[in-house]
Amino acid sequence: MRGKFWRTCWSLTGAVALLAGAGCAKVETREVETPTTTTTSVVGAVPQGAASQPPICGLTHDLNQCAPVQKSALSSTVPPDICDPHLQGWVPNQAGFDQLSWASLVALSWPADLTKGRGVADKTKTIGATGADGNPLPVVWDTYKQDYEIFRPNDPGWTLTDADWNKWGPAPPGCPSAPAGTPVLRMTAKAPPALARAVTQAAKANGLLGDDVNEAFTGPLVDQAGHLVRYQIHVNQTEFDQIVDGNYYKPGTSTKDLIFYDNTTDKKFGIGVTEVKAAWKVLSEPEWSGHTYYQRQVLVYDEADPQRHTPTVCKLQKMGLVGLHIAHKTSFSDPDWVWATFEHVANVPPVNGAGKGPFSFNNPACQPAVTSAQCAAAAKAGPNPDPRFQCCPNLQRYKAIGPPPDDPYNMPRGPSQATRLDPLTGASGCDAAYLAALQGTVWQNYFLVNTQWLNKGGEGGRQKPVVTPATLRNTTLETYLAQWNGNQQVSTSSCIGCHSGGVDFSYIFPSATVNAARLAKHP
Repeated sequence: MRGKFWRTCWSLTGAVALLAGAGCAKVETREVETPTTTTTSVVGAVPQGAASQPPICGLTHDLNQCAPVQKSALSSTVPPDICDPHLQGWVPNQAGFDQLSWASLVALSWPADLTKGRGVADKTKTIGATGADGNPLPVVWDTYKQDYEIFRPNDPGWTLTDADWNKWGPAPPGCPSAPAGTPVLRMTAKAPPALARAVTQAAKANGLLGDDVNEAFTGPLVDQAGHLVRYQIHVNQTEFDQIVDGNYYKPGTSTKDLIFYDNTTDKKFGIGVTEVKAAWKVLSEPEWSGHTYYQRQVLVYDEADPQRHTPTVCKLQKMGLVGLHIAHKTSFSDPDWVWATFEHVANVPPVNGAGKGPFSFNNPACQPAVTSAQCAAAAKAGPNPDPRFQCCPNLQRYKAIGPPPDDPYNMPRGPSQATRLDPLTGASGCDAAYLAALQGTVWQNYFLVNTQWLNKGGEGGRQKPVVTPATLRNTTLETYLAQWNGNQQVSTSSCIGCHSGGVDFSYIFPSATVNAARLAKHP
């Protein structure tokens, strides 16, 4: 039996004012597709007639577009589920889930109030608030627990309680002093080597595992300046408590019967388990001073590799957010996860090639020295660092970073040439509505790539589930999940498809080096 469905609709009313030149505005031109025409529009445009009817659940009267959003209506409250408008015969559509994604990003990116604990919004501030240095204040999701603070597979005496949620993990050895709560981006050798190697290889063989420098399934992403992109995984307090209460943070604890809480079974918070994966790039001094990124001083830690005799390196580095996954366990459709993914506007050009550079992960002037057929053959053959293939789109150029025979972290690498494969339709109007309300903040420089959900025909699941949309690819998190069909590439990335092999759709547990046999069972 399902629990009581969340039925509180938040009202988003009022006209949208586009604030020309407000703050550090950076507007991207992107391709917009409709069933009958293809045009080019600017992010921030409001659907015609959108304000003529009162919104329901943040949607226009026909429920297939996001209603205009006033900045004053943005909320620090995390929505626990999509909003049910109580209309007979209503079934959810993309706009409802996109609205959930944007409302979630706003709430999770609200300035945090660390005087009240981790993951708590500061309701005295507004989204996008900055400190005296002009940089954004730490936000809610960025104060959630990181996986390294939960899983300590090499410490047999490691124990946790729910009360440990508000404690900060210590900085790794050899790191410079930094304020409590400074994020840590880690690349570790993962001792004991034999166990780590077995787990890593079993996971990689089944496409399960990314880490702080490797994308899931594949290897590292290198920006146009030659810097590695780094990754983090955060979990909310609901997930932390459930992991701790079940001793799931301890290696060897069976997760066979684990079902994560959704918003109805989460009796303590009523939110449901939420995981956030962030992608960060090194910022140049002009990028740092330009304040167009959610940016922070971060401890970047690369552990010594005894097999290669490389030392531990840890330093404070100026990093900017380039990609963000939000995965949320909700009760709708008995129940399921919803995946939202966001990117920075300066990552890559849109599908139609328009938009101003420079881009972090694409050089528009880079033309392959080989044919499309040769690029396709190289993609099938595996990582290819040959400079002749440097401009092949979405080609994994380097092996995963790790213990031998994988590549070392400190080798020089040329840039990746990432491209967007799926047009950004903007059909739900949610990007336009929310980006207009976020003008004057760094969050105006991020956009929703899409929201993926399992369409069962409405509450109660009246049809065979359909993954909607069929693919979802973030260019900074699933760069290489593409295949060639003739002379064209298509996306092969699906959050639901990939995560179906995890523990209740989560891959948080490889961080605990669970036994390799369990990992190897997943298709």
